[in-house]
Amino acid sequence: MNPPPPGTNLAPIAIAGADATININSYTLNSWGTYDPDGTIASYAWRKIAGPVQITMGPTIYATAALSGLVNGTYSFELTVTDNVGSVSRDTVNVTVALPNLPPVANAGADQVITLPTTTVTLNGASSTDADGTITSYAWSKISGPATYTIVSANASSTAVNNLAQGTYLFRLVVSDNNGGTDDDTVAIQVNGAAPPPNLPPVSNAGADQGITLPTNSVTLNGTASSDPDGAIATYTWTRISGPATYTIANPTASSNSVTGLVQGVYAFRLVVADYYGATDDDTVLVTVNASPPPPNVAPSANAGSDQTITLPINSVTLN
Repeated sequence: MNPPPPGTNLAPIAIAGADATININSYTLNSWGTYDPDGTIASYAWRKIAGPVQITMGPTIYATAALSGLVNGTYSFELTVTDNVGSVSRDTVNVTVALPNLPPVANAGADQVITLPTTTVTLNGASSTDADGTITSYAWSKISGPATYTIVSANASSTAVNNLAQGTYLFRLVVSDNNGGTDDDTVAIQVNGAAPPPNLPPVSNAGADQGITLPTNSVTLNGTASSDPDGAIATYTWTRISGPATYTIANPTASSNSVTGLVQGVYAFRLVVADYYGATDDDTVLVTVNASPPPPNVAPSANAGSDQTITLPINSVTLN
């Protein structure tokens, strides 16, 4: 080979390195073999010309360029070098990435609690992920719990489950990725029994109003007709709320008891009843105490005096 004529520049020789196959997601492009036969390399420029979109390239103006964030596939890179008089040369290198498959991560969602008569929940595995690919299948199954249930769409990412019964269910989600990797996760569904109906308050019944006349000065207060529609009466409490201050309640916490020592006037006695859930009701009975009646009338006794006899001419008498 004859040398170039004097004053003729020789182009640089770009060497982008040997093709490589790697199993990690980072690599360094190396152009150390690049040279200029009659001068120096003035600049380097790396660029990707083919391959997956996902990549991060470090500074591309040096003899080496760091690559990161690589995914499976074959990347092609072009190296352009320029010598000290402006001549340019290019070379291409291929980097094939064959990363080991990362398994997917199954996410069956948060545990749930429902209360009968609700019998349906939605299982949601849409938050499952695959770091280096895609999830290609979902499979829901029951692994424990009552026998009564219906999975509507067992192979969907999200599915309704119907006809649940009281108890605790465990449902498993198995996901598979595009490279055959699998993972599973479990979600618990707690089904509580139906809540009891709301408590109904008791009904207080202090009995019919009463009237007495002195010297009778006692009555019997009777609250036994009080009732509780959904339970039983737990407590009774009698109090005087108006009327004379003179009285004695024999047993203020009994359903029925006597009140003695009453005086003339109108008394109001209140009965408060409570059930075993603390609900209360009250009722009032009036007791009218009348004054003693006057003594019975005694008829008068007439006395016309002794019989008299007179002889005429006396013709008058005195009646006494």
